[in-house]
Amino acid sequence: MLKKIINWFRGDMSALVLYKKIVEQALNPLYFTDMGVEDSVTGRFESIVLQLFLISNRLVADEGHKSHRIRALQEAFIMDMDRNLREMGVGDMSVGKQIKKMAAGWFGTAKAYEKALMSDTRAAEVEEVLINNLYRNKPEVPSAKMAAHVVALADHLKTVTVDQLYQENFSYPPFNNNSDTLI
Repeated sequence: MLKKIINWFRGDMSALVLYKKIVEQALNPLYFTDMGVEDSVTGRFESIVLQLFLISNRLVADEGHKSHRIRALQEAFIMDMDRNLREMGVGDMSVGKQIKKMAAGWFGTAKAYEKALMSDTRAAEVEEVLINNLYRNKPEVPSAKMAAHVVALADHLKTVTVDQLYQENFSYPPFNNNSDTLI
């Protein structure tokens, strides 16, 4: 499978390296233990979508919506979802349908996060999107704390150049559990 992925990207391994970092961030255990994200297939998927959005949003700021880098990240996401579905035992006939649903979910959620981050009341708007998507309307979650984290992370990513995102040594800021912003 890895050979197929490498051939697909034809030398642009930087997108795969960055996607791996996105997934590592999304699956940070603190999101699940301290931030109330459900440790399930859906919770992990929504966490990846959130982190993929934040990086894609940063790329859009410099390169626009037609960036080949955004497309490469989205392709890495789709291929990863395809691989995961197959590992979970989803049959070949159903994988395509599931991928279409996931891609539609990605685009819809990304638009909601984008709109929320552009709002004058962005923390509250981001919190609403988080409640609807990441938390699936689950009661008693630290959604305000997570919204503050997302806003702080989006602000931090504005200080990172696109070239820095694609460097091997790029890393997310430390996850500070004692702060409201967590950064």
